[in-house]
Amino acid sequence: MLWSSNVRRFRSGSRRPSGRARSVVAVALVSAFFLIPAVAYAAKGTTTRAELGGATGYCQYSNAAAAPTVGKVQITTFHAESPGIHSVRVDIKLRAGQIPAGSYQVWLVTLYRDEAGQVSGCAASPLADLMTVKNGGPIDFRGTADRYSGEYELQVYVGPIWGPGYATAPALVDVP
Repeated sequence: MLWSSNVRRFRSGSRRPSGRARSVVAVALVSAFFLIPAVAYAAKGTTTRAELGGATGYCQYSNAAAAPTVGKVQITTFHAESPGIHSVRVDIKLRAGQIPAGSYQVWLVTLYRDEAGQVSGCAASPLADLMTVKNGGPIDFRGTADRYSGEYELQVYVGPIWGPGYATAPALVDVP
């Protein structure tokens, strides 16, 4: 007898899942693809990007079109579970040769406006580290400053507080 229908074939131990099990796995995978980016976005908070323009003074930003752009700034806040003081991260990227070599203080400036919308005052918080510019290469700077929960009109200012420097246009930033 060469072939018999009564002979059982040995299986390798794996069995094809039922249609219901495959559906559950497919739904779980699709949900993970949508849920993971949503959780990552919620955990990150808000991000604001701006151009860093030159030759302006502290609390004296005029028009970004009038000043040449020397780099890019990104202001990032992080999700918080409760109100309070939270870190605001500032990332600055400058192209090579845009500003003279040296060490620069970086400030996170809060602008205050009157009822007419004119800037009536500013308050600046220095970032912990100085931004060091060397001859020849691009600059990638990161620093943090603290803010209490709320919505602020913020500006990044690079340079001496009582002299000419580089600033971004004011932007509304929500600190969760």
